[in-house]
Amino acid sequence: MADSFRLIGKRSDNSSVFIIEYLHLWWLTLLRNINLKAGKEFIKEFVKALLKCAYPCQLSNRG
Repeated sequence: MADSFRLIGKRSDNSSVFIIEYLHLWWLTLLRNINLKAGKEFIKEFVKALLKCAYPCQLSNRG
């Protein structure tokens, strides 16, 4: 995000399209990273739930 603001501060010409595209790419990258983390967390919890259903006694004894 700091790069986005730094870019806006440095550009004195009227290249707003370039700035908007840069911010758009930055935002998409941020969303992708959040989705990857959320996806990994979802898969981890989903597998945990499946294992709990498949092997309830073994998981409850683990502590």
